Amino acid sequence: MHLTYTTDRRDGQLTVHLSGELDLDTVDELHDLLRIATVAPGVETVNIDLNRVTYLDSTTITELVVAARSARQTGRQLYISHPRGVVRNVLDVTGVLAALCNSN
Repeated sequence: MHLTYTTDRRDGQLTVHLSGELDLDTVDELHDLLRIATVAPGVETVNIDLNRVTYLDSTTITELVVAARSARQTGRQLYISHPRGVVRNVLDVTGVLAALCNSN
């Protein structure tokens, strides 16, 4: 299975709209995508839109946390937005929702 996503870039923000199931089958592609997104020239903020994600596992959660830490180390911000259903519940229970949601 391949990672399904689109991107939108404006005013220093790159939004990555992910969809489908994010798991061990897609984590390598997600890793590469997040690495590229967090070092892209002119990008200050990376928004990971989870609105269309129906499932994620621990490998995905780890990847999101690692990418957010890497972004902070380079003076950038990575946050998640629009998680819903079971995805939101999993992120909430693990503490990742509070840690990576944009407070603005």
